[in-house]
Amino acid sequence: MSQVGVSTGLKDVSLKGANVFITDSRLAYEGLARSIGGVTVGEFEGLPGVKVHVLDANGERFVVILAPPFPAPVFEIASEVIMFGGRRIIAITRGYRVKRSTPPPKIGIVVGSVAIGLDSVSPKLAPEKLPLIADEALVNAITSIDAELSSAGRTTFRGYVLTVDSARLVAGDQAVQEYIKARQVVAVDTVTAPLYALRYIYPGLEPLSIVVLRRHWSQAAEPVESEKESMEENGRLVAERVETAVKLALRAVESLRG
Repeated sequence: MSQVGVSTGLKDVSLKGANVFITDSRLAYEGLARSIGGVTVGEFEGLPGVKVHVLDANGERFVVILAPPFPAPVFEIASEVIMFGGRRIIAITRGYRVKRSTPPPKIGIVVGSVAIGLDSVSPKLAPEKLPLIADEALVNAITSIDAELSSAGRTTFRGYVLTVDSARLVAGDQAVQEYIKARQVVAVDTVTAPLYALRYIYPGLEPLSIVVLRRHWSQAAEPVESEKESMEENGRLVAERVETAVKLALRAVESLRG
């Protein structure tokens, strides 16, 4: 019987043992596919905003997925990947830095060791108040490789990520701010928690979320950036961080090979 993914468009392809990358950044999507190289097994289009590239390289299967940065699509896409046999899923997503002393200002990437789900999806997947945890082997691989590569200083910080449906919508929510302080949250995103919560349904899942920090997340609704130079500079900075995240993710997978 033909197997077709409604969200991903995947059709008649095995992802057993595959390394799966889900990202909301077109730069990361293109960079991953280019860096992996190898032979294209198939390219698929799912729901609006979803593109999938399946490749074979060095005897391994890789899947690169461009997805909307919201909890529900991430859940749907990850669930389909798992049904096709995938178990190792790494997300590269863009989020916000929480205004606190850590991570240091020069740190632009958060490796989400633990997620806190204040979104509308993850509480439906995991028992209430239980932690949502990344795959420890992937977290350790990323942080070790970062230390090895960063002669000028580390680029990543291992910490808690708070996932919400919309960062702008809850920006002024006092309860959210208090939660951030109580749990020592260092980044806010819209992707990590549902990915980690799936471990309660699929215990063999190996998830990791790498959050590229775009800017500070404030209590007030975030203003629209209007100065061209500021926009361009921030864009360059985020692009550099995305490229670094891609390199770290691929090196981490390579280090766990075999």
